[in-house]
Amino acid sequence: MDGYDYREYYVTRSIEALIADITLEHRAMWPAVQSVIRKHATWGEPTVMEGWSLWPEEVAELRLPSVRSLWFVADEQTLHERLVKAVEFHGGASDEEAMIAHYLGAVSGTTRD
Repeated sequence: MDGYDYREYYVTRSIEALIADITLEHRAMWPAVQSVIRKHATWGEPTVMEGWSLWPEEVAELRLPSVRSLWFVADEQTLHERLVKAVEFHGGASDEEAMIAHYLGAVSGTTRD
C-alpha cells in the first residue's frame, strides 16, 4: 500500500473486497506464522502470540501438545465504540463514517468462531 492512504483503502473498497483482501493476507502469512509456532513449540519458553494472522481453526489443526490457544473476541458494539474513539486511526478519511463501517464490516466478516 506504498503511497496509498490506508483510510481511503477502507473508504473506497467494498466490505466484500476488504474481506477477500484480508483472507488473502491471512493465507499468505499463515505458512510463516505456522513455522514460528512449530519451532517455538519444540524449544521455546512459554509465549503469548496475538495477531491478525491467527485463526483459531488453523492453530487447532496444528495439534501440538505444547500449544494452547485462547481467543478473546469483542462484540461489535465494543469494537465500534473503540474505533470511534481512535481518531488517530480514522481521522482525516474523506468519509470517516464509511471508513468505520467498512472496517467493522470487514473485521466482522472475517471473524471465525
